[in-house]
Amino acid sequence: MLQSSVGNGKFILKKDATFIKEEALGHQERWLEDLEQFHSLRLLGILQDGLSLLDKTKGHDSEQIVEKIRRVIERSDSTKLLTTYSELLLIETKLSALVDSSKGKVDEMVKSALTKQFRENRNFLGELADLLNKNQISQISDEDTEDEIDSDDDSGQQSRITTFSLKAASEEYSKAIKALARQKFLGKKLSANSRAGLIVKWLGDRLPLDAELKELGKCVVHINALRRFISTHGRFVKDVPASYKTFRKLRKSEGHYYSNSLQDSRSISDVELDAVLLLSLRTMRALLTTREIAARIDEPSFSYLKTLAQVYKNQVLVDEATDFSIIQLACMKCLANPSIDSFIACGDFNQRIVSSGLANANQLSWLLSEDKVHTITASYRQSRKLNDYAQKLLSLTGGDLSSVGTISEKINHDGIYPVLKEFAQDIDSTALWLSERIGEINDSVNRASVPNSQVVVPTIAVLVDTEENVEPLAQASMGT
Repeated sequence: MLQSSVGNGKFILKKDATFIKEEALGHQERWLEDLEQFHSLRLLGILQDGLSLLDKTKGHDSEQIVEKIRRVIERSDSTKLLTTYSELLLIETKLSALVDSSKGKVDEMVKSALTKQFRENRNFLGELADLLNKNQISQISDEDTEDEIDSDDDSGQQSRITTFSLKAASEEYSKAIKALARQKFLGKKLSANSRAGLIVKWLGDRLPLDAELKELGKCVVHINALRRFISTHGRFVKDVPASYKTFRKLRKSEGHYYSNSLQDSRSISDVELDAVLLLSLRTMRALLTTREIAARIDEPSFSYLKTLAQVYKNQVLVDEATDFSIIQLACMKCLANPSIDSFIACGDFNQRIVSSGLANANQLSWLLSEDKVHTITASYRQSRKLNDYAQKLLSLTGGDLSSVGTISEKINHDGIYPVLKEFAQDIDSTALWLSERIGEINDSVNRASVPNSQVVVPTIAVLVDTEENVEPLAQASMGT
């Protein structure tokens, strides 16, 4: 998902960035549901477009398989993708054979074009490598568009070459010629700012003839179309980042969810990354619970699913759950073994210490069914006076009064009134005030225990507004 020195992720994490509007952050579940639906519709669109491309490029050898694909796609919709993927699995072997056959033809045509260049100029690849290195073309996208589905090479990955050798130059020539051929066959123009576009411009009149390019383009498009129906289950998971990138661009243009601070399409905030991770986990979990796919989990093409299956936990327990967002909790829930689905989260809505945490019980209904949410209000660790104080404070600050603890009539611990210092000016004066209050509590407790002639050392909790003030206040209090 994230770009690194060893990976081809689509995003760069900006930890302190806020690209999501406040109203969207307050209803993260709606935002994610919209993304999930968009992802499914996009993937269905990829299959439907693939079928259209096959109709344009099919030959006698692929006519029967195209009709099988048509029957599968015509009865599919965005809510039945798992069924569609299971049906496509049954014809993958035949599809792969057709891809291999067509790829052999493409390789021969590209090799012929490159051989012609080499015959006319023995230093052709050296000059191309110089062009690529001098113009820092490694920094330019080698895709015609960001949404191009499965490039015509085997990897489907963008090159991360920083210095181009003769071999790398040969590969770039192949990519550029195939990209140009594909666009010519489809009646489109190659992006002048893409890596392929810059190479084609450099080639000038040294390009293959239009008829040759269109024939090559037909084969390239045919391969691309066939590949859309191979390992479709993998795209369900691996295309989540690409779907999010497209989703974000569209919704931002519509004025939904995203603020104007989002300028770089590669940047992603931590909240967004959580959402992309959750959708990835959910899609993997859905595949693992599909019988046809689960039965083939040991096959190499499903290795990415097996990795997740190995990290499943029989039980997932989250303490202080209200300090996590609903999306983060959903991610944790996805790590529970589906066959057991043992997920427990406990916390107090009135004790969350981060604004992004779970705010109320209504949000839980998106994550858990109503019969799986249990409210516990009995309090065994508070005195009556502290409990009364907490209720009044929550009432004044808009807290969740439905979650306020109740003291059992059987508990007779009345306690001492808590104290609150507001508008503290500095650490030293606060430490002095704190020591005076502790002294008062100590005196009060010990006066009450005089008949027993025992010295009581009371247990006192001191709550500080921010973490960075804890240590300085503790140090200052030790000197008072």
